[in-house]
Amino acid sequence: MDNEDKTNTDTLIVNRIFDREEEVRIESNRRPTGRCLFLLGILLVGFDISSFFLRGDRTRLMKRELRRT
Repeated sequence: MDNEDKTNTDTLIVNRIFDREEEVRIESNRRPTGRCLFLLGILLVGFDISSFFLRGDRTRLMKRELRRT
């Protein structure tokens, strides 16, 4: 193996390492967005469900007040 072949091989190895690092960087940048959207969706659904139950409690309280008067 002469020097030129060794240099080409080293260059290919280095290029592969940089390509992999770039792929990992792209993947790591995408993951938090998906997680954040997922958590935001869970929070919104939870808020919607809790407001539904609170709305039911409010109507019960209003009906009680109307019966008393």
